[in-house]
Amino acid sequence: MMRNLVGMVPRPAVLVAAMLSPLLASLAACNHNTPSGQVMARVNGDTITQRDVQAEVVAAQVPATANLKAILPGVMNAIVDRKIVSAEAKRIGLDSSPEYLALSRRADEVILGQALLEKWQAEQPRPSDDEIRDFIARNPQMFGQRKLMRVDQLRLEGASVNTRALQPLHSIDAVAQYLTAARVPFTRSQNVVDSAAMPAAMMRELDASPPGEPIADEEGGALVISAVRDTRPVPEASDSEHAAIDAMIHAKVLEKVAHLRATSRMSFQPGVIDAKPAASAAGTTQ
Repeated sequence: MMRNLVGMVPRPAVLVAAMLSPLLASLAACNHNTPSGQVMARVNGDTITQRDVQAEVVAAQVPATANLKAILPGVMNAIVDRKIVSAEAKRIGLDSSPEYLALSRRADEVILGQALLEKWQAEQPRPSDDEIRDFIARNPQMFGQRKLMRVDQLRLEGASVNTRALQPLHSIDAVAQYLTAARVPFTRSQNVVDSAAMPAAMMRELDASPPGEPIADEEGGALVISAVRDTRPVPEASDSEHAAIDAMIHAKVLEKVAHLRATSRMSFQPGVIDAKPAASAAGTTQ
């Protein structure tokens, strides 16, 4: 039912990294001994550059209000410790283990994917005022009608169940009892869901359903049955225009991701996952 949005690098962290550049340059200029220039330090022959320090600041999500000169020693020590420990891990051969290779490949994919998403985001033009007003009007769940919902969920991972048999059941407890009797495995949880993270069509379906009515939805190859327990309104933010711009640009980026998925060749073992293109981005109209 709820899908996570692809996150971008927090703006305060990027701002701090940008502010750090002149400080690092001035420190390098004042240092007439080696290391110098872009090289801030050397550890067993391995260099630590200004770019390494900036990347560390972004990863640590340092607040924009931080004293940059004061945090620099801590940032540098963190990099030094990581380099020393990783060098020792390589010395004893951990970098050739299957576990490391899998994690390393994943890390590379995450970093490259994040860089592409940020590039796409930066390339998107600002929507027009009319487009912004139209977006806000078509997505009241993100603005004037935004609310937090306490949702009871049943998740069926790869289980086979006749959804038509669930239609006469009008409470999440009745569905759980049915699944238990039918020996269908499931997990149950309660989550607080922000309507701003939901497609408008799904929000309309929830609003039209009787209170507590279960609604079934596919998510990542699993069947998720949800029922809203209670809700509370969220006051509309004063910067709705900026929120709308961010959401519209984000939706455009996710459209590019969906296109890549739709045009990729995929094959899976039977029952692993449905290879259909991912559903529309949360928070956009349908």
